[in-house]
Amino acid sequence: MTSSLPTSGTSGLSTSGTSGLPTSGTSGHATPTGSGTGRSMSGRRFVVLGCALTVAVMAASAAVHVAWDPYGLFRDTSTRTINIWHNERTSKYLLAHRYVPENFDGLLIGPSLAANLDTSLLLPYRVFNGAINGGNITELSLVAEQAMNDGKMRFLVVCLTPYITQDHGRKSSYMVPAEYWGALGSLETFKLAVHRTFIALGREANLFTPFGRNHYNILKPAMTEAEIRAAIEKNRHRYGTIRIDEEAVTELDGLLDAARGRGLKVFAYFYPYLKDRYTIWGTNYDTFKARMMALLEPGDVVWDMNTPEYDALTRDYSNYYDMAHLSDKGSTFVLGEIRAHIESALGPVAGR
Repeated sequence: MTSSLPTSGTSGLSTSGTSGLPTSGTSGHATPTGSGTGRSMSGRRFVVLGCALTVAVMAASAAVHVAWDPYGLFRDTSTRTINIWHNERTSKYLLAHRYVPENFDGLLIGPSLAANLDTSLLLPYRVFNGAINGGNITELSLVAEQAMNDGKMRFLVVCLTPYITQDHGRKSSYMVPAEYWGALGSLETFKLAVHRTFIALGREANLFTPFGRNHYNILKPAMTEAEIRAAIEKNRHRYGTIRIDEEAVTELDGLLDAARGRGLKVFAYFYPYLKDRYTIWGTNYDTFKARMMALLEPGDVVWDMNTPEYDALTRDYSNYYDMAHLSDKGSTFVLGEIRAHIESALGPVAGR
């Protein structure tokens, strides 16, 4: 009787090599072909081309910024005049790297109380106004240290006011070494270009000069005497105290020592406050002054513009823009005093 079961070799199940199931090397799963390799190569080519394009764009941007050089970092500045168009902190910090020491004899530092001084009036002494609106001694030192680095500066003028020693530390994310390379192309240089364009079109006020002056007085009319008196009375409770930050005092002391160590003559003046505001401080100001005087040495040139000798300045409200800042008239008077002290100590500028 013949078996109905399939015999070996004729089984309904395929034998090895002829099985209906896929054998090794002939799997039902698709074997990778050249098309996959092509896609892989295309992906790598895309990455390489993307990287190359990025590098090319960055290189082109850097080349444009080197040619433009808005902060005077990469090209000779001796024949250039560079203005500030945007971000006073970044601009003065970067200009101090090269533009300031290559073009100026001295540096003025202080808060906004000194920022509006037109130091071009000190010619033939070329003095850059490195004062910063709202700046404390930490930020002012960042500018001064850079300007003094190459040994070309002859003198430093410090505006002494309680504001610069009431706290310490940078007040923003600006004024850091990374901004140097940011000058080759960054959001800050883009903003600078935009603001410069707006100024050229008359859409914004041009506050700054190549001497660093921040002429914020032009932004609004000066306060009247009655308005200033009212404001002083309203803020009397705030004006009675003076905060002295010990770390800030240490930083100021270090800056003065650094200036002397680099051969700079130190000039320091106690800012002339409106007499009606100054008297509110009483003995608190005497304490502040004593702390500052302890940092100064016999070779430094120091004068206090709050003494009776300067009453003609400090009792005249027309010399002030508001409760604290000087008007153009008051600024001109203060600059005359600065110039007189520089001339007395240093004599005429050779060749000018």
